[in-house]
Amino acid sequence: MAEAIPAEILAGLKAYHRPGDVIELRCPRAGKYGKTAAGYFDDLETAAREAAKLSNKGNGSGKIPAIYITLNKINHNLLARYYNRIEFNAKETTSDKDVLSLQWLPIDVDAMRPAGISSSDEEHTKALEKTLEIKAHLVSEGWPENAFVRADSGNGGHLTAKIELDNNKENVELIKTCLEALDKRFSDDRCKVDLTTYNPSRIWKLPGTAVRKGDDMPDRPHRMAKLLEAPETLETVPREKLEELASAVKIKKERAFAGGPGTNGQDAASRFCRSGFDPKLYAEAHGARVLRVDTWIDKEGGKWTLAILEECPFDSSHNRGEARIGVREDGKRTFGCYHNSCQGKDWQALRALWEPDRKAKAEPTGPTVIDAIRKLAEVCDGATSKDGAGFSKFDREEHEDLIEKALSDGYLSPKEEKTAYRFLKKYKKQLKGLGVAYDDIGHIARDGEDIENGLSEINERIPEWIAEHHFKTVKDTERLYRYDHGVYLDDGETILKALLESEFGDKTSNRLVADVIGKVKRRTYVDRNLFNDRNIVNVKNGLLDLETLQLCPHSPDYLSTAQIDVVYNPEAKALKIQKFLSEVAQPGDVALIEEIVGWLLWPDYNVHKAVMLLGPGRNGKGTLLRLITAFLGKKSIANVTLQELVSDRFAKADLYGKLANIGGDLPSKDLSDTAAFRNLTGGDDNRAQEKYRPAFSFRNKAKLMFSANVLPRSPDDTYAFYSRWILIEFLNVFDLQKGTADPDLDAKLQEPEELSGLLNIALAGLARLRANGWRFSYDKTVEDVEIMYKRNANPVYAFLLDECEPGAATDYIEKTLFYNAFRDYAQAHGIRPISSKKFSELLKDQTEVPVSSARPGTGWDRPHCWQGIKFLNSVTSRKSRVQPTPSFRQKESENGNGSENKDREDRGKENPGLPGRNNDTDLKSGVTASVRFNTDYMTDWEDPNGKSYMRQFHEGEIVEAPLERAQTWAKRGVVGILEVSA
Repeated sequence: MAEAIPAEILAGLKAYHRPGDVIELRCPRAGKYGKTAAGYFDDLETAAREAAKLSNKGNGSGKIPAIYITLNKINHNLLARYYNRIEFNAKETTSDKDVLSLQWLPIDVDAMRPAGISSSDEEHTKALEKTLEIKAHLVSEGWPENAFVRADSGNGGHLTAKIELDNNKENVELIKTCLEALDKRFSDDRCKVDLTTYNPSRIWKLPGTAVRKGDDMPDRPHRMAKLLEAPETLETVPREKLEELASAVKIKKERAFAGGPGTNGQDAASRFCRSGFDPKLYAEAHGARVLRVDTWIDKEGGKWTLAILEECPFDSSHNRGEARIGVREDGKRTFGCYHNSCQGKDWQALRALWEPDRKAKAEPTGPTVIDAIRKLAEVCDGATSKDGAGFSKFDREEHEDLIEKALSDGYLSPKEEKTAYRFLKKYKKQLKGLGVAYDDIGHIARDGEDIENGLSEINERIPEWIAEHHFKTVKDTERLYRYDHGVYLDDGETILKALLESEFGDKTSNRLVADVIGKVKRRTYVDRNLFNDRNIVNVKNGLLDLETLQLCPHSPDYLSTAQIDVVYNPEAKALKIQKFLSEVAQPGDVALIEEIVGWLLWPDYNVHKAVMLLGPGRNGKGTLLRLITAFLGKKSIANVTLQELVSDRFAKADLYGKLANIGGDLPSKDLSDTAAFRNLTGGDDNRAQEKYRPAFSFRNKAKLMFSANVLPRSPDDTYAFYSRWILIEFLNVFDLQKGTADPDLDAKLQEPEELSGLLNIALAGLARLRANGWRFSYDKTVEDVEIMYKRNANPVYAFLLDECEPGAATDYIEKTLFYNAFRDYAQAHGIRPISSKKFSELLKDQTEVPVSSARPGTGWDRPHCWQGIKFLNSVTSRKSRVQPTPSFRQKESENGNGSENKDREDRGKENPGLPGRNNDTDLKSGVTASVRFNTDYMTDWEDPNGKSYMRQFHEGEIVEAPLERAQTWAKRGVVGILEVSA
């Protein structure tokens, strides 16, 4: 079987992932003991080499059955598990919750054959042909042709379509339904579309590696997975196309269970459900209107019929299909509403509402599922020991949210209680040893009728609490705010829980508290857009109109979530702050900074800019950001890095309701994408989500402001990206040891009087900005910003810009000498050094001065050079390293050790060797040769004083050189030797 080649594997990796992406490389059942080998990589070349080693390690043994990679974008922090290496007994691998976004629709066409064996050539070919058939159909339906990557999985065919979706339940279900649609259309008795590849953490055969299933036989051979087709530029499949594909399956499901001609809903349900219970008829019998009937298959494989209600029985405002009644094929029934305020409204609560005369079940006694979870968590060892104390790894990942909620909140919804009760059964023996009898656990929640009885004593207090604390609930996320000293804070639920505990103590329970919170929320809904009027800034002593500068008293009628920590005093001065700005900023940037601080007060992102403070350490950037933080107040700002805004799906939610996002000291890690950055700074609607809460849309008003010593490299090289930036350089360095820095500066600048003065400076800057048509006092063009950004982010770009220019195909510079020149440049400009490997990578990635590797001349010892590049204005005009240089013989003549130079214009033809001599013979020191260069050539040289530097020789130039060096050049084809002199 052929060996795996790293270059082919790298091509496969790049087909699915961009440089800088984090991937997991995994080999299940590897080695003698069938352990999992896995590693996380952000260096694709290293991943390719490790995959090749792993694949080739299995040759002849069959102990490496196959190698896989993760397809979707995963959490960068997973690198810390096994950083750019393979762990041969990996305990932790990627789970669905580690996936940040869904990047591919994975279509795996399997050849139909017995399990555990390789496919025959005929079966293999049919599967590959099926992928072509599927692609052709999807393209005919309007899918972009360049959205597909096609590969040979070794035993079947792989077809992936590029998508861009958030990792959430709705989108995972959409992918699952798309696969069902393709299965129904294309699967046959020869090959089948795999229906299990929809999960976000799905792993995929790595092209270029071996696939060994069963024994290697002539008619069922082991094969290499291969990349068959990958476009140079990928297009993305619009979501609408996925929904069109999925819609056929959804329509068929609704028809199958809603009843057709000659049938009714009861007939359909009876055919499906052994109990005969029809959720549609049950709902209609109690006056509810059913929008449609769906089906669902749970994790245990049980089939459910679901009647989707037009309105929730508990809250008619929930009228978008959130509520449903269901029955499983074994007769089990359910009710639920996706709305947070209906948490706890289960089947028993619905029956209590619709069948009030029905006797409720008795309250169970004994230990609870919370008790059981806590006991297991106390002894859980992370599934690292053979006895497996506590939860298994599977349950810890599969039910992570439920377990954490039980441990932290001490409360689970009825549905969660029942889920917990089911999976706790496998721990029956463990629980017995921990003093908890599984059979005695009371896992059935109280009825809604019992809850209402418990609430009767506190219902009359709810209106008083609402009036006293001015509770407001944002509709889309159910976030509960309360008013406190002029500003609305988002800790309403915490305050409400504390009120219940302080006033009613032992009469409360977690279930009752949840129900009270739901009642308060339902009575206090407001629209998100009503918060934070654009013309008002909330200060400590009132509401300041930014247009008239009139100060009004605070009022709960003004819905503000951001209050700056400053008292407005129109007479206040900020002499210390003004002095500080004059010392740290360039003269032309002081007015710009004043305008930026004023702009931060304006609660709207009307200028599509972000601010970046640049410069080495100890130059005032951090002091300025800390001053702005103290000025705006910590509750009015977010602190999210640029990289987190791009990669963390929960990060954007932190910006809602804030005046600014201050991200100080950015890491130099490359940006993976800039779409989120452009949306946040562009006044567009942004989709955001807080953990454990529904997603919501908002228009960002928090201005983005960062500082960095080294900017992150960006994959976005467009005008739209660079036009968003205001880059401000801080060039003055302050050293505490040298007495140029003040250790108490922060405290002095953040005095209340200074902050009040800063407010007046900011208001003046804002007025100036508005008068100038919202154009900042910033003299740099977008082209200037682009060059400035690239220079800072990429030291190789700066080096090329300052020192080099494109050359001809005959221009060469030895790689070692070129890298040394870069190191000299970096040292002279205070740039952090990088390795020669990284230098080469950055050099090859850039497009300003295209270069290629070359080894000019002939012979085994030809030099490794960069071709097509040269230094600016020749080497003799370069500062600091290069000076006018005499020939070697002129140097000897000046020292009195040689003869005068002779005119060499009419010398004979170049001789690649030494006339009349053996070129390989070692000659004594001091022998020289006259040589003529056949091409432009850069190498190290010495001046008359013996100082080394780099010199550029040009084609046709004649010089004297030591004989041994001339011989080396001649072997490389760089020179021809004209004459040898002793």
